Amino acid sequence: MRNLYRLIATVFILFICATAHEAVAQQKGDWTLGARCSYYTHTGGQTHFAVGAYVRCTPVNRLRIEPSVMVIFGPKSSVDLSADLHYTIPLSKKDKFWLYPIVGVGTNELSRWSVSVNLGAGFDWFITHHWVFTGSLRYMLQTADHYYVKNPIVPQVSIGYKF
Repeated sequence: MRNLYRLIATVFILFICATAHEAVAQQKGDWTLGARCSYYTHTGGQTHFAVGAYVRCTPVNRLRIEPSVMVIFGPKSSVDLSADLHYTIPLSKKDKFWLYPIVGVGTNELSRWSVSVNLGAGFDWFITHHWVFTGSLRYMLQTADHYYVKNPIVPQVSIGYKF
């Protein structure tokens, strides 16, 4: 079954790459809706897998706001609500690759409800004019008071559609 999933993913990626054309991104008024997978590490000796969704809006060129919701799976299911701010920096002349720092706030319930400050970085790869693949890494400074819930380091991968 795992090989079938790999085959489907490979065919999908090849299809997207074969239909790719020049992308224009991060302009005022852009909206992106996407799905995300995350791993919450450094949370009491366990890694928690999470899935969720995000919305990006670009109120001014290169500056965007990204609210997101993640459902965290583990011994106790939880939720992570975040609102991050990105300043996008182009890495290629055709605007296919972008780098951005992450600054934001959030709340989650990994043990008890906690407020966090999110710091990190990410990159966007515009596969086509509308489809974007994103990878990011966030460090969450939390107010959690349990010794086994540290400040998580959260690697994330996402796929989104830009309107």
